[in-house]
Amino acid sequence: MATWHTIGLIPGNNPWLEPLPTGPVDLGNGVQLITIPEPLTTAQFTDDFGWKQISMLAGNPVRAITVQYEAGSLGDPEPGWKGPQPMSREDYAALLLQLANLAVWLVLPGNTLRFRHLVHVEATERTWYIREWTHAEPLYIGHRRREALNPEHLTAASQLSTALGTVSLHSPLWMAVRCLWGGLVTGWFHNRYLLIWIALESLFGPRDPGEVRYRLSQQLAFFLAEKREARYDLFRAAKKDYAERSKVVHGEGGGVKRDDWEALIDRAEEWVRAALVKILKSPELIATFSDPQRRDELLEGGVFFPRGGV
Repeated sequence: MATWHTIGLIPGNNPWLEPLPTGPVDLGNGVQLITIPEPLTTAQFTDDFGWKQISMLAGNPVRAITVQYEAGSLGDPEPGWKGPQPMSREDYAALLLQLANLAVWLVLPGNTLRFRHLVHVEATERTWYIREWTHAEPLYIGHRRREALNPEHLTAASQLSTALGTVSLHSPLWMAVRCLWGGLVTGWFHNRYLLIWIALESLFGPRDPGEVRYRLSQQLAFFLAEKREARYDLFRAAKKDYAERSKVVHGEGGGVKRDDWEALIDRAEEWVRAALVKILKSPELIATFSDPQRRDELLEGGVFFPRGGV
């Protein structure tokens, strides 16, 4: 067995990372934000293609996001993976990097770690060898104003990333995470909007299909809002936006005004983001939203027996 590193290369022209420490920063699940390690700068990929060329194509990275693991070779199966199909150790490592990046978005949706180039490196006592160079889908933040990350953001992201690593792959909560990710990597309004709404339905949609629009909106409102007025406003907004979602689902996406796209996306993303942050901060809520029956009992109880009786 050898030591391996899967490394996401962050382009060098990235002032939003400048306030961060240059030393390793923990991002949960063994993932770290680091400066480019010196052995990588001399690593070879093939006889005529190495770090120098990859660095240029990746935007001359200064920082990286990385995870270390033990493997015999590329393609070794990840023993901790519980999905329906086997996953290699390097693909699982790449997934951990993506979860850390998603956690950063959950904390600060105006920023991500911006990596799109991945290298899978075998480290020996003599030198490092780049065994594979691949690409990752970057998160598309759209029109949001990019903000600088600070250590407090990354501490919060580390906690959320660690929680994401505990989510069952066979649960409504994981489906919500997967659909949110799918939406965030596309800039096409219709696809992005539908995937965000699937995430909302995974979290708040009743299993009984009757009155989905009403009950989803109601359960979302009672989960996120504390006060009666805020719940009512959120309930009405979700019902209204669900109607726009239905236009897209039923092939009438042209009926959604282009001028409304940004506001619709912003509201749907914020509802999913707020819900996931609240859930991932609580092991009890993670367990509840991973079990459809327990989730329904919680949400229906919130509607009929709201907090504080208001």
